Amino acid sequence: MEMLLFQGIELPKGVCADLSEQQFDRLYAATIVHEKPLVNALGEGYKSVLTRDKVVEIFSRM
Repeated sequence: MEMLLFQGIELPKGVCADLSEQQFDRLYAATIVHEKPLVNALGEGYKSVLTRDKVVEIFSRM
């Protein structure tokens, strides 16, 4: 948040608040397609860490 204030950036809230289940499905598919950075960040078992429910939880907070 400090960098946002320093740069004068306003971060929108509630961007994903009204997404449908179909939109969350597409968002999940678009997220897990990035295999290399996900493996680097979360390990080979990234799909068991980054489940659909976890992706929905993360994006719902945005």
